[in-house]
This record gives sequence, structure tokens and C-alpha cells, in this order.
Amino acid sequence: MLTSEPVAAAEFYGELFGWRFHELDDAPRPYRVASLPDGDVAGVGTLVAGNPGWTMYVRVQDLEDTERRVLAAGGLVREPSHEAFDGGRRTRFEDPAGAVFGAWTGGRHEGAEVVNVPGSWNFNELHTPDVAAATEFYAAVFGWRTTDFRPGTWMVMRPGYADVLEQRTPGTLARHAELGAPPGFSDSVAWIVERAEGTPRWNVTFAVADADDVAALARELGGSVTTEPADVGGSRVAELADPQGFPFSVSRWYGSV
Repeated sequence: MLTSEPVAAAEFYGELFGWRFHELDDAPRPYRVASLPDGDVAGVGTLVAGNPGWTMYVRVQDLEDTERRVLAAGGLVREPSHEAFDGGRRTRFEDPAGAVFGAWTGGRHEGAEVVNVPGSWNFNELHTPDVAAATEFYAAVFGWRTTDFRPGTWMVMRPGYADVLEQRTPGTLARHAELGAPPGFSDSVAWIVERAEGTPRWNVTFAVADADDVAALARELGGSVTTEPADVGGSRVAELADPQGFPFSVSRWYGSV
């Protein structure tokens, strides 16, 4: 995430998710990497320009080619590509509806090393009024496939992602099957939610062991609960905001979707 108050943000998320932080020496501006015992999970950087808060970054092979695809599909470049840490480069874009997202390439840092466990990234969710246009745009840019999941929600899949999960955590596919995951679920990388109101945006969701406990702790730490914990499609989900007002969600998946 990018914020004008990175120290305060690190304190909040460190308490909420148990993250530890270390500052990168070779970053062009102050940047803290958050980690759990098994690896890195997120990053908190100092805002210089652009939108503050959480940004979804997608790792790509060719940043210039991704930029061409974004522009050809009707998107915009919000932040020119620039050097980041570990020899990488990144940029931020805007889809046709106005939702901001980023892309990352190169360098020694490959992104989150731990996912789908309590305190780590679980998935990203696009809130948009035009699902058909979003589906077409992200298919053209990243090759993502989208399918109906439940009324008002669509599942976004990256073919082959299931193999990556299985390599990182053997037994993942068997566990998904045991919990009743629908076809394609193990390849899912995001969701699209149809929302006519509000600004189109990408929302980040973190996995937690108990959504109710985390929502209560967020309040104690100065954050807020914008949507109380509720059971949705086999998960216990809550929508929160940190003390700076930046939104995010937490989810505990029980299966039987």
C-alpha cells in the first residue's frame, strides 16, 4: 500500500495481522516489506503521487507490452513505469471504469511469498458497475477467464494458477476438493462484484482465522468496520477500514460454497 503515514500503517497492520516489517535499503523511497514467519506478504510504501491505499499488483513478463494492452483495451496509464526495489519496475493503470491497478516486472522480488493463510493475501475483488466491460478488459490485458459464481459475483481465473498453489503448498487441490470448491476455484485469482454505487475500485482481502475477532481488533486499533462480519458463499467476511480510512476486507473460508 501507499500512504503518507507509513509508520502508523505498519503499526496498525502489524498488530492486526502479526506482520513484522523490514525496510529496504535499495528502494528509491522509504518502503517496508511485511512478512509472516514463512515469507513476505505485503508492502507499505511512502506516497509521493497518485492514489493512496492498497493497490493490486499483477506480476507480468513485459511491462511495455502490458501497457500497450491496457491502452488498446481502453484503459489509462496512471503512473509511468519506474524502477522499484530489487531491480524491478512497476507502473499503475486505470481500467475503463476508473478502477486503479498495478503491474510489476523483473527484479529479484517475485511478490507475495505466502498467500491464503491467516494474515496473508487471499484474493482481490473488483467493484464495478459494468461486469461485461470489466471481463472483456482484463481478458485482453492478462488473459483472465471469468465465470458466474453467484448472483452479483463472478469468479476470475488465471489458467495454471492451481499448479502454482500446489507447488507452493502440496495438498491444496485436494483440500479445495474436500471442501466442495466449484470447478475452476483453484485457478481463481480475483472476483468481480457488480456494484452500481460507489467509485469502481479493486479491494484487497486478507485471509484470517476468525473474521469476527479481527473486526473487533481493528476497532480497538482505531480502524472501523464498514460491513459487519457475515456468512457469504462458504466464507465469513467483513469489510474494514484502517485508521487512515483505507478499505480492505478479511475472510475465513469454511468451504461448501
